[in-house]
Amino acid sequence: MPRLEPLLSLWPHQVSAKFCLFLLVNYVARLNIELMSLFFFKFNFCSSAIANAAAGESPRFSVFGLIGDGTSYSEGAAYGSDQSTKTYSPYSVYGEVGDEKALYKKGRAEDAARAKSILAESKNRLNRLPAYIEKKKWYEVRNELGRYMYETRGAVRNLAETKEQKKAANAFFAAIEACDGAARLKNQEKCDAAAKASVAALDAFVSTV
Repeated sequence: MPRLEPLLSLWPHQVSAKFCLFLLVNYVARLNIELMSLFFFKFNFCSSAIANAAAGESPRFSVFGLIGDGTSYSEGAAYGSDQSTKTYSPYSVYGEVGDEKALYKKGRAEDAARAKSILAESKNRLNRLPAYIEKKKWYEVRNELGRYMYETRGAVRNLAETKEQKKAANAFFAAIEACDGAARLKNQEKCDAAAKASVAALDAFVSTV
């Protein structure tokens, strides 16, 4: 809350009466704002408490989920006390990464199959580029590289595990980036060469997985 003592200490020797009046009005305005904020805070808190109350129920509270009722609204979270297994963080509903009861496990066959299907479709998209480049449809070239193929990089990263696979993946990334850069600069010759190199690099990577 703003203090009035500094204002009173200035009166009447060091400042003019108009300036002191200005400070007084400013003080009253700030005081009104703080009182209104306090009123609305109390009103909202009481409304929330009433809405979640039940007849004959004792008050519920929690101290960081360690003391009291961890499911109460006093802390805004249950801190994992409402989960059947241990969470990786007190502020999360998700379990430990790599836990035997986790729904997701790295290296699943279905994930690898999905990644390979993404690469198959990515090759179809790359095969469209020469026709776009021939007609100088630079927007279509760049759009093709960033539309469906937004998923391609993630699929390649998920499949690349060995040193050889990661090297082939980086070669593929370099090729599609070169194609995108040439399309941005509208360099038809370089863009066409990079598009063909992208298909060859993708084939080389797929042969390693």
